[in-house]
Amino acid sequence: MVITPAEASIVVAATSLFGVVFSLGWNAVQQRRLTELNSHLAEKQEADSKAAQAARLVAKFRDPLLESAFDLQSRLYNTLSKRNTFTWSNDSYYLPSTLFLVGQFFGWVEILRRNMLYSDIADVGEAKQLLVRLRKIQSLFSATSSDYRDQRYIFRVEQRAIGEIMIDDSVAGEGDIAPRTTIGYATFRCRLDDDQFSRWFSRFEAGLKTPPPPDKPDRLRAIQIALIDLLDFLDSEQERFPDYRDRLPGDTELAANPPHHSDTA
Repeated sequence: MVITPAEASIVVAATSLFGVVFSLGWNAVQQRRLTELNSHLAEKQEADSKAAQAARLVAKFRDPLLESAFDLQSRLYNTLSKRNTFTWSNDSYYLPSTLFLVGQFFGWVEILRRNMLYSDIADVGEAKQLLVRLRKIQSLFSATSSDYRDQRYIFRVEQRAIGEIMIDDSVAGEGDIAPRTTIGYATFRCRLDDDQFSRWFSRFEAGLKTPPPPDKPDRLRAIQIALIDLLDFLDSEQERFPDYRDRLPGDTELAANPPHHSDTA
C-alpha cells in the first residue's frame, strides 16, 4: 500500500500530537507525584521539627521538675511510711516544709504550662508523655470522688493559683516567656504568715492534720506512686536520683487510674 504525501503528513502530525499529549499527561502525573512527595516530606519535616521542639522543651524543664517531684515524693514516702507513729498536728517543720514542696511542684508545673500556652507541641512526642503524667498527678490532687473522702484535695484552679504565687518573678529577664524559677523556702516561710498567701494552702494543711481512716484510700500514697512514675519518665536511667525511689504500698490502682469524678477546672 502506497501512502501519499498527504497521508504521510497526517500520520506524522498525529504521531506528533500523540507524543505531545502523552508528554503532557506524563509530566502532569510526575508533577502530581512530585507535589505529593514534597507535601509528604514537608509534613514529615514539620512533625520531626515539632517532635524536636517537644524534646527540647522537656529537656529545658527536666531538671527542676525532676528535683521538685523527687523532693515531694521523698517527703510523702518518709512521712506515710511511719503512718502509725507520725502526726502532722502542731508540727513546726514537716507541715510547713511539706506545703512548700507541694507549692514548689505546682510552681514548676505552672512555669511549664506558660511556656506551652501558645505552642502546638503539647500533643507531640515527649511533651505529650510528660503532660499525661503531670495531669495524672493533678487529678489525684483534685479528686473529690467516692474514692477519696478526705480534705487533702487541691482543685485544678487552686493548683494553678498556688503555682502562680510560688513563681519568683524577680529573676525573669526581659523578653522571657515566663519566670524561670520558684521562690525558696525562706521566702515561703515569710509569706506563709500572710493570709492572702497562706489561704491557698489552708484546706490542704487542715487535711494533713486529719488523715483518712486506715481502711480508706490515702490520696497521698497514690500521689507518691504517681510521682515515682514521673521520675521514671524524666530519669529513666536513674542517673540523677538512683536511690530512694521506692513506691509506697497500696493505692497502686488509683495511682494508675485516677478517679474520673474530680474537679477539672
